[in-house]
Amino acid sequence: MYKQCLLLAGAIALAGCANEPSNEQARLATGAPTSPELAAYAAAHPYPEKAQASDHLRAAAIVNRADGVIKIYNFDNRPIQDANVWVNRSFVQHINGIAPNSSAIVRFGQLYNGMGKSFSSLNEPVSTVQVDMGNNLYTLEGPAAE
Repeated sequence: MYKQCLLLAGAIALAGCANEPSNEQARLATGAPTSPELAAYAAAHPYPEKAQASDHLRAAAIVNRADGVIKIYNFDNRPIQDANVWVNRSFVQHINGIAPNSSAIVRFGQLYNGMGKSFSSLNEPVSTVQVDMGNNLYTLEGPAAE
C-alpha cells in the first residue's frame, strides 16, 4: 500500500510538472498584461512628439542588459503616477506608479513599439529613458549600465 501511494504521488508530481503554465498563461492568471495587450497599448499611445522634455523630475534609469531590465529610481519627493515609460522614443510601457525614494523594474520584453515589436526582440542599446506623466515629459538621468 505504501509503495502504491508513493507511485501515485510521483505520477501526480510528474503530471503537475508537465502542465506548468507558460509565461503567457502565468500573466493571464495574475492579471498582468499579455504580449498582445502590451503591443496594442503601444499602438494606441504614440510618443508625445510635441511635448517639451524637461529634467525637472529627480529620477534615473539603470540598465541591466544581461537581465533585460531597466530599473527606474525615483529620487523625487513626489510619486510617479499613471505614467508611460518611453525607451529610445519608440518603446513604451505603462506603469501605475513609483513612490518617492523608491524604484520599479521595466522589463525589455514588456516594452513595445507602435509596430508591435518588443524591445527584447531587437539588439538595440538603451539610449534614452523618459517618463510621460500628467502631460509632462521628463528625461531621466542616464541611462547608466549596471
